[in-house]
This record gives sequence, structure tokens and C-alpha cells, in this order.
Amino acid sequence: MRGVHGYVGSLIKGEEFAEKEAFYKYVMQPDKVISASLGFKSSRGFEMVKAFRVQHKAREGRYKGGFRILPSVSLEVLQELALLMSLKHSLYELPFGGAKGGMSFDRRLAGRKEMRNLMASFVERFACDMERDIIAPDMGMDQELMDAILESLARIKGSSSASTVVGKSQSKGGVAFRRSSTGYGVAYTLHEFNKRFSLGITKVGIHGFGKVGIHAALTLEKMGFEVVGVSDSSGGVISERGLAVEEVILTKRNKGSVVYHPSKVVKGDEFLAYPFDALVLASKEGVINSKNAGSVKAKLLVEGANMPITHEAEEILKSKGAIVVPDILANAGGAFVSYYEWLKSKGEEVEEERIRKALEDKISRLVAAASQDTLRGLRRFYYLTSLRKLHSEFTASYCGNDG
Repeated sequence: MRGVHGYVGSLIKGEEFAEKEAFYKYVMQPDKVISASLGFKSSRGFEMVKAFRVQHKAREGRYKGGFRILPSVSLEVLQELALLMSLKHSLYELPFGGAKGGMSFDRRLAGRKEMRNLMASFVERFACDMERDIIAPDMGMDQELMDAILESLARIKGSSSASTVVGKSQSKGGVAFRRSSTGYGVAYTLHEFNKRFSLGITKVGIHGFGKVGIHAALTLEKMGFEVVGVSDSSGGVISERGLAVEEVILTKRNKGSVVYHPSKVVKGDEFLAYPFDALVLASKEGVINSKNAGSVKAKLLVEGANMPITHEAEEILKSKGAIVVPDILANAGGAFVSYYEWLKSKGEEVEEERIRKALEDKISRLVAAASQDTLRGLRRFYYLTSLRKLHSEFTASYCGNDG
């Protein structure tokens, strides 16, 4: 599977960039990779957990990116995602480089107190690198754990570090819209493409019914789309007449999965193969690949997760006439709104409705930049748009006069 680095590298090599070889090296390498073994006390005794943070291409001296807690966390994937965050920030014109971090741990093995102890251990080992590196929530994280990071930082630094952490609770200086912003941005991006290019989208499926998928589904329903299918890790449910999203959320909350909702239950690739008009991919990396892409029938696919479609699969989808809206455009709502939380933490007055309107305006302008000619090559179009902005910064910093 060719990842973000492989794809971005091929774009750089195939385009006319000044100082191409130097720019290639600049983009392909992170600024810094930090790793540590974290010790913490749990009910099972003393444990050690591996943790990482990758910082990629500071902008205005800062980095920003999510932190995840999953058993499958790997440095290789974090490096891919840190580059992806740089591209998102560049595309959305935000004053941050990219970053990504995580620890290899199964949250189900620890209670809330143990998780707070683990976060404190993380901060103790990484605090010296967090002055310019703003941490956001990713998979396996929530507001309580982001608050725990903030509290640990305050103890170590002896002062407020509110601007170093985003995705925190409102009582700690967070922004209410941050929680739903990624899903809202995914839905609004779908809406804008449907409107601008007259795609005739009415029936939508949501693959992945976590925080992003739930808020995308709620927003799409309010916009007048029919959410006819949703899925989670246990399977999916489909109703031709449309699902009542709030009812499905209640089912998942009370019973643990959407499959207990009284609708037709489907499994795995059967859900992906259903003839939705549009399919939102909001679960994890690589869910559509070369093995199942041929059965996908949706004419519009929106990447609510990072890297949910492999590049091999995307070529198959495009050969069938499908339109793929890439991650750096579709799911950057959280990154965009985090900027406003950062501003708020630094003392600026920020209104929730102003943030929502700013996100809508930004997405509208980015969608308007596409055309019928680029519609079936949107990843290439938006990745190159972002890379050209990064290239301008690179040449200004490294390719000036020698004297």
C-alpha cells in the first residue's frame, strides 16, 4: 500500500517545483521524532507503555496535531499522519506545522484514574517539547483526558498552559463547537460538492459511527439528506426509507452497537457495496482497498477519516467514475476550529457562531476552487494546492540569497 509519503513524493517528482530535490527532502522528513517508555501504576501493577510524538514542518514556530491511544499505534503511521496534518494546515491557511502522537495501549484495560495517571506520565516525559506543539484529541481521547494533560502541564510548568491543549472542556477554555466540528465539516463539504456540481445526492451511508460519523449523520439529516445506512465495528444497519439518526445513536449508546437497531443488518464489505449516492468514510485507515473497491457503488465518497481509501483502491474507484473527496479537505473541520480555541486560550474573544460561519466560508471557497476538470482528481488537486503553499514557504526560508 502506498501511503501519504509515497503519494506526496510522486506528486513532487512529477511537477515543476523549483529546487525539486531539496523540496522533496524537506517534505519527506519530519523535523523531530520523540519517543519514550512511560511508566505508570495500574490495578495490575507497574506497567510500561511506548509513546511517540512526530513534529513536521513548523509554521510560525508552531506545530499542532492529534494524540491517539490505540493498541495498534505505530511510529510509521504517526509519521504519515503528521505529514497529512501539515498538508491540512497549509490548505486551510492555518499558522501551524503538522504533528501527530500516540501511545500503544488498550484503553479498555484501564479505568479513568489509571488513564489520568498515564496522561500525567506522558506529560512528565514530553513537557519540554510541548511549548510549541499544540496537542489535540484523536482516536481513544476525550475531553476528560485532554483536561488531564492540561492539568499536568500546569503542575509542571507552574502556570497556565491552556493554549498548548485544544479539545478541552469549556470550563478549561474549550470551544463547544470543537466536539462536533470534524463531523460538521465532513457534512458541509458533501453538501457543497452536491450543490456546486449538481450531483443529485439524496441517500447517504456513514461508515464509522463514532464521534465524527455521528455528527456528520446528524448534520446531513438536518440538511435534508436521507441517512439510509450507518455502520460501526460490529456491522451496519440499512433502511431504504431512511434512518432516524437520533434513534440509532440511542441504540448504540444503550446496547453498544448500531446492529441492535430494528433495521436490516449487514456485515463488513456488504455495507460498503450498498448503492448509496454518497458514502462517508469515518472509521479508520484503509477500509476501502484493492480487494473491495470493485464492489463499491457510491458515486461520491467523502473521507471523514484519515487515509480510509488506499491509492490502489482510489484508481479503481475513479475508473468507475466515482468522485473521491480527500481527507485534507473533508475532515479538517476539527483542525480549523482548534485554531479558534487556540486564539481563545490566548485571550481573544471568540464567538461560536462566528467559528461555524468561518468554517463554512472556508470550505465553500475551497470547493469553489475545484472544477469539472478536476472533479475526478480531487486528491491530486487539493494535495498540489497545499504543496504549492508549502513550497512558497520553503523557497522563502531556504532558497534566498546566499550572501
